[in-house]
Amino acid sequence: MHVEGIDSNENEAAQFYASNRGNDSIAVFGVDRVKGTLSTVQFTPTLGKTPQNSVFDPTGNTVLVANKEPDRINAFGPFIWEGVRSFS
Repeated sequence: MHVEGIDSNENEAAQFYASNRGNDSIAVFGVDRVKGTLSTVQFTPTLGKTPQNSVFDPTGNTVLVANKEPDRINAFGPFIWEGVRSFS
């Protein structure tokens, strides 16, 4: 798993993102700041194999995922579900 970061905007739910090489997805987790626990929000397929890196664009609205196979970068746009940003 390649850790991407935590969105800790105090006005929104905290979120943790990671590219998951085990099942070729972007994993999105909600973070409970009080309990210090994670909850699964979703796993979005990266449309390739072995995601190597991912990064948000400067606006924070799109995540770019670089897959080792087929050596391509895919872009995913967000939608908001109960204050947690997730991707499709």
